[in-house]
Amino acid sequence: MIEASRIMGCSYAHVDVFVKAGMLVRHNNGAGAEHLSAEEIRAFVAPIGKLEAIGNNADLVPITKIYSHCQRRICETYSCFLDGKLQRAYSNPDVNGLSGLMVDATEVLNALSGGVECEHTRLCEVMTAQHTDARTLRRLAGQNILRLFKEQHPRTRFMRTYVDKHTLEKFNESYITLGCLAKIAQTTTTGLSSRLDAAWIKPVFPMGVKNRVYLKNDVKDYYKPNCE
Repeated sequence: MIEASRIMGCSYAHVDVFVKAGMLVRHNNGAGAEHLSAEEIRAFVAPIGKLEAIGNNADLVPITKIYSHCQRRICETYSCFLDGKLQRAYSNPDVNGLSGLMVDATEVLNALSGGVECEHTRLCEVMTAQHTDARTLRRLAGQNILRLFKEQHPRTRFMRTYVDKHTLEKFNESYITLGCLAKIAQTTTTGLSSRLDAAWIKPVFPMGVKNRVYLKNDVKDYYKPNCE
């Protein structure tokens, strides 16, 4: 992971974000140890090297600092860039990898608020909408509640993880995550889970305190049934 962060030109934490979002894949070396492929990482950041230099575009910000400017995750923003949705993306030739990818925060906001053009939804976008993590979504897929699949990006040829549209719609009809409930109730997931336990409302999928999943019918008398 340390070598991966050097090649990608970002922090160790950012590498972990891409892994959890399913945009980078850990490989097993056969001895139980996991690693990231240096070849795949170089291909992942290669599109940045094809950009024009930043020039006088002083209002742009590094993608590694995008969250502090518009509260959007780096994996979401980079997905927009790979999809060709960021027309004002430039490179800083003096900085390596992701740290050298300069973007317009306003354009990022507009691109992410415009909805998903693909029929299915990227894993990282579902994580954000459901206020949960990739591990929870993968466990739901293991329970045949959601269907996850990988598809090659038409331009970069990089494999990306998607959540099937139809299974996601069915999930939203019947289930709600603790993260969504906490947002509606304007409280913390830990405090809310304790209140639900005290009311004998049990999750259908426990998955740890912060990543529980409930039936909407079980919580409709306590909170709004729809996650906003």
